[in-house]
Amino acid sequence: MVTVHCTIESIPRMMMMQVVNFATCCCVLVSTQQATSTTTTPPVLVPPYIYFVVSAKNIAGAETDRDGLADPFVKVFLGTEPASGEKPTDATALNPIDVSETLENENNPVWNKVFKVSHTPGSKQLLFLEVRDHDPVNPDDAIGEAYIKLDDFVAKGEYTQVLEKAKSGSITVTRTSPIYFDIIVKDVPSKDEFGGLSDPYVKCYFRNGKDGKDFKFYQTDVVDNAETASWEHLAFENYRKGTNQFLHFRVKDQDTITGDDDLGEAFLELDPFLAAKKEVKFSLPDNATLSVVPNRDL
Repeated sequence: MVTVHCTIESIPRMMMMQVVNFATCCCVLVSTQQATSTTTTPPVLVPPYIYFVVSAKNIAGAETDRDGLADPFVKVFLGTEPASGEKPTDATALNPIDVSETLENENNPVWNKVFKVSHTPGSKQLLFLEVRDHDPVNPDDAIGEAYIKLDDFVAKGEYTQVLEKAKSGSITVTRTSPIYFDIIVKDVPSKDEFGGLSDPYVKCYFRNGKDGKDFKFYQTDVVDNAETASWEHLAFENYRKGTNQFLHFRVKDQDTITGDDDLGEAFLELDPFLAAKKEVKFSLPDNATLSVVPNRDL
């Protein structure tokens, strides 16, 4: 930054506005009659968030599981590697992040829960993953655990490690990318038995492959008495490029008396949608339409 030192008296009136304008854009104009100083607070840098999912292979159920199948879930913690380079031994040094859903009778679990942690590169952050076998009667049994250096995982995008304190098995963390979009439905047909307009809402699922199994990740609010409805800034955090993911939208009309009516459905292939970054419109029954619009935050 260039600093111009001058006195106001030394500048002709016609020239003063030019100097002030120049100072506003490029430099600081300091008057010897009344010098002022401005303290600028530096911006607070927020570490980026890392999104990921967890899976495991060949885990062993607890001895109490007669069929050998586990009902596994995973608990994720974030800590810092001690200066000694050893693993944290104090449980208070590990901050709980979240817990996955429980999968029944599964020794190769793929959890859909998306975890989010704040990453500061070079700060020796550690992920601690604890896999447990749910027991509805007795305390949950420990299956195994793993420590993963967050920097190593972020560098690779996917990281697999053998489970410790386990009979068998490994655990994998895989990065995901959150995506954002809006949904618009138009020309919604009237399904109200009393002659009113419909009350539309949308159930949102994802699946791997168009014929894959649905996993629900969101349900919009109900819009009362509407021919047109829109929902903005919806998020899907489990996107993994190149894995043939589809979003499945089921448009419904809320009816508290006879049960909700189906208004139509649509399947959106994610990779082409995100590459094009353009609105995609689907035709629904009775001339209704559903549009998915990439949000500006994409």
